[in-house]
Amino acid sequence: MGGIGCVTPDSGRSRHTINRSTKLVKADVTGEFGENYERTRIEILPFINLQPTNPSSIYTALNFSRKQSSLHGMETCFVTFDQPLNAKAIEIVASDEILQGVVVRLDGFHLLMSFMGSVGYIMGSSGLEVLWESVYAPASVVHMMTGHAYAHALRAHLLTSVALFTFMMTEMEDKTKESLLALHKAIIGQKPMDLEDEKVMQTLIEKNQQWIKTEKERSRTGRLWLNYMEQVSLIKPLIYAERTGDWVLHLNSIRQMIPYFHAAGHLAYAKSARIYLQQMQALQSTMNETEFGKFTKAKR
Repeated sequence: MGGIGCVTPDSGRSRHTINRSTKLVKADVTGEFGENYERTRIEILPFINLQPTNPSSIYTALNFSRKQSSLHGMETCFVTFDQPLNAKAIEIVASDEILQGVVVRLDGFHLLMSFMGSVGYIMGSSGLEVLWESVYAPASVVHMMTGHAYAHALRAHLLTSVALFTFMMTEMEDKTKESLLALHKAIIGQKPMDLEDEKVMQTLIEKNQQWIKTEKERSRTGRLWLNYMEQVSLIKPLIYAERTGDWVLHLNSIRQMIPYFHAAGHLAYAKSARIYLQQMQALQSTMNETEFGKFTKAKR
């Protein structure tokens, strides 16, 4: 269909069955320090008229992406798939010489959905569903607990975590509260400061850690909900890393999620996430140094 045709490993070597569907328009922009940048755009390409799980369909997409990257002088081509297709794409790339410049990445969106489903499974029968049903329809809560209702589940997890943290703050001394409020006003006012050097932050962190340790030892219920907060705290760094391009934070967030995939029985994502980490950590030794630097540099 259109500029994309079905390609098999044999035809990919012998025939030019994939054509460029559009021209990439370059617009040079001069940055603040005189550096040149290229304006990029996202556009829809013609569909591959095959089942997504068909190996020929995956190979077609990989081959098309590789050729597009080569046309623009890129030695490495990154292609992202969700978990079921990711596993097949890795096998195809590993078995074909002309695809050796292709790097298959794991889709962060579906990874996060699976992680929220893992959290929901671990928190099953804890009362979390009852809490959410006071705000959301019971039918929606079922899908939120599995992570399938992504937007609702994400908002519910974050708000629940904030509510629990607010409850923790009621144990804080008034003097610490006043210092923290002053620090908050300074940050909002964009006054320069190093948060790590602020005594009030150090005091807050130390007291918070001590309170968590005490509550975990006091009751199993307290330990359950504190563990829940720790699980939710892994969601925010992953989203931040995806939006800012923080490569190290991205990998570290996924690394911390793997035990929860195992605990919830999400073994497919546990396996794929571990393989993904191993492959991404090996990029520094396999990629062109310049391309690796540009790919992993966080955009601030």
